[in-house]
Amino acid sequence: MLVFHLRFALPSISLKEEKSLMNKRILILLVLLLAAVFVLSACSQPTPQVIKETVVVEKEVTKVVEVEKEVTKVVEKEVVATPTPSPEEMDPLADVDPSGQTVTYWYQHSRSREEGLQNMIQRFNETNEWGITVNGEYQGHYGEIYKKMLAAIASGEVPSLVVAYQNQAAAWQLSDALVDMNVYVNSPKWGFSEEELSDFFPAFLQSDISKQYNGMRLGFPPNRSIEVMYYNMDWLKEMGYEAPPQTWEEFREIACKAVEQPFSNGPGEGLGYEISTDASRFASMVFSRGGDLMNEDQSAFTLNTPEARDAMSFMQKLYQDGCADIIAERYGDQADFGVGKLMFTIGSSSGLPYYKSAVNDGAQFNWSVAALPHTTPDPV
Repeated sequence: MLVFHLRFALPSISLKEEKSLMNKRILILLVLLLAAVFVLSACSQPTPQVIKETVVVEKEVTKVVEVEKEVTKVVEKEVVATPTPSPEEMDPLADVDPSGQTVTYWYQHSRSREEGLQNMIQRFNETNEWGITVNGEYQGHYGEIYKKMLAAIASGEVPSLVVAYQNQAAAWQLSDALVDMNVYVNSPKWGFSEEELSDFFPAFLQSDISKQYNGMRLGFPPNRSIEVMYYNMDWLKEMGYEAPPQTWEEFREIACKAVEQPFSNGPGEGLGYEISTDASRFASMVFSRGGDLMNEDQSAFTLNTPEARDAMSFMQKLYQDGCADIIAERYGDQADFGVGKLMFTIGSSSGLPYYKSAVNDGAQFNWSVAALPHTTPDPV
């Protein structure tokens, strides 16, 4: 609310000064009257001259003094006091006591990786000061976990923690099934310090914050992987190539040649690539062409871009030419790669130990990984 205050300053005049000023004003007034008489006399008809005695009469008059008003504007601003937030408002988890809690954790790791994870869980259960117990449960691959979680949401019996891709977590949140992990990450009592957060790549932390849900943190990165191309080094040299393909046209050339010239230590038949219907595979092929799956503000999918259409038509042509086939079963490309039937596979870097096992149990050749072929200046 604005309040204005007006204040007037009046100049003071002494009585002596006032009388002097009054006399001067009277004298000026008389001069003006005389001037007016002379002007009027000049404009009128001649009249007989009349001589009169002029008598000056002095009398007191009241002096009216005009003063300038000095206005001072005072502005008052109404300030609303903001109460100091309580510790509970600053940290909703401040009063949480985790003692004796049991946490159910659904994960996708298997074989040696599951063994390592279970060892970590066991150490935590034995050493944490609050007596928290974590029950880690293998629930299959990401696709199986996604479906099981949908059923769990419907029944109301959900795990405490679950692994997921960002798109899967976003789908679960359509049912308001997740908590905002910003509360946990930023908790002064239970969250991460700035030094601890600096151990993570900023892009990894940012990738779990959803614009779709107004900045809600749908998860936290337990690990990260990238899409890579696995290739048979020995077979590549047999065909006369010194390096893996850098472009998609080079990829097509080598994949088709692999059909004509199978690996010498393989099963007698060769194939360039096996197509898996996986969102990550498709996304990586679009990214490698400089495209994206969503528009700039992530408000809509952009599956009809030139980059997306080129990625799909490329695989279609590769299949039609007999240089690629559809994967027979999940992770079947790993097995075919291991026995020396398949020249290339594209998959997550998290599959490195599985490829190692497949090759060691199979044709035992030299193999490696590389960035996907790309049309962009740098690999994606």
